Amino acid sequence: MVEDTPDELVHDLFAERFWPGHPLGRPILGTRDTITTVTRDDVLGYYHDHYRPGNIFVSAAGGLEHDQVVKLMNAALRGVKKAKGPDRPTKARTRRGAHLVKRKLEQVHLCLGVPATSQADPDRYKVYLLTTILGGGMSSRLFQEIREKRGLAYAVFSYLSLCRDSGAMTVYAGTTKESFSEVVNLVMDEWAKLRRGVAEEELSHAREQLKGGMLLGLETTDNRMTKLAKDEIYFGRYVPVKKIVREIDRVTPDDLRDTARKLLLARRATLVAIGSVSGKGLPKAFS
Repeated sequence: MVEDTPDELVHDLFAERFWPGHPLGRPILGTRDTITTVTRDDVLGYYHDHYRPGNIFVSAAGGLEHDQVVKLMNAALRGVKKAKGPDRPTKARTRRGAHLVKRKLEQVHLCLGVPATSQADPDRYKVYLLTTILGGGMSSRLFQEIREKRGLAYAVFSYLSLCRDSGAMTVYAGTTKESFSEVVNLVMDEWAKLRRGVAEEELSHAREQLKGGMLLGLETTDNRMTKLAKDEIYFGRYVPVKKIVREIDRVTPDDLRDTARKLLLARRATLVAIGSVSGKGLPKAFS
């Protein structure tokens, strides 16, 4: 189904190109080859290697008692045996350049991205705010310039994929084959504008959008549980919401300008597109 849904498939193709030969670049659903060749022993071997005490923690939120949760988990996990786990994969390396996948489609779907910080990097709040301003919603620069002003794309947005020791800031757009190169150039134009700076008013709106989304999300129990889990995975400790809010408020326009000048550069970019595409008219970085 994913292979027949190009606006989903392009993200897998981008990850594969962006993180070549690394687990981060592999599709979560697998491939035809891996699905058809995996055996029962493969599944059991994976289970014994990864589902072990050193890899397990429990995150819970809601109407519960801590001691009762501990009691239940001790009983449920008592049978998990110690085992030597697999080695951690090496740090992911990224690959720049363009990769165009030609298919007879009505639209062209593209992902254009650059390496970003890791999820635990102190600069992550700057990157989150930069992504919000660039393509985080209907008031973002990309949405206003590419969709509202020019009508070149029905969907255009930016998003972050931040992992333990690597990350990507990516722009997605769905456009026509005639507008493909123009959209790519417009995205890079917005990168250039961000490198020149951001007004305090625009940054203030991005701060409120980012904080508001986070606080609204934490009104659900499952999101609170997920936050606890992510805190443990990336930091080994609980990160209070008040601290996150303080860090967001601490970011200045100069911080965003400096971050954009480090990240949003054509020479660092990876472009992947699927559809009736050609490289004609693309920026020199992809020639």
